[in-house]
Amino acid sequence: MVGTLALDIATYADMAARGRPTSSVPAAVVAILARKAGLRALGRPQRHKDDRLRNRRSGLGALMGYAVGIGMGAAYGLLRSRARRIPWPLLGSLLGLCAMVCADAPAVYLKATDLRKWKTADWMSDLIPHCVYGIITAACYEAIERA
Repeated sequence: MVGTLALDIATYADMAARGRPTSSVPAAVVAILARKAGLRALGRPQRHKDDRLRNRRSGLGALMGYAVGIGMGAAYGLLRSRARRIPWPLLGSLLGLCAMVCADAPAVYLKATDLRKWKTADWMSDLIPHCVYGIITAACYEAIERA
């Protein structure tokens, strides 16, 4: 959970520094999944002033991100004992990359985003917070293990 908080802080710091908006991709994934699941309330086309629908999709998109972060942290905890020889900073970086893939793969598969159209800044806005997530998650795990 601490790693997910660190990812959020890194993301919001980037948004504040560059003045960029929040990503619409998680909400788009929610809308596509809702349509595929037949959930008409979430999957219907968005009307111009339909703030409640936009907010629901945004909230559910964020919750999906927390599910990925918590799930990946739990997987790290379960697998760390099998990789004791590998330094934790390296494993943390790999964890961050894996979390990024797990977060982005559904969006790519569902065509909510097209990675070929991402600019360098887009990649950095995704990569850096995920690496922060992985390193902080691994560091916290190591600290708890030593305690």
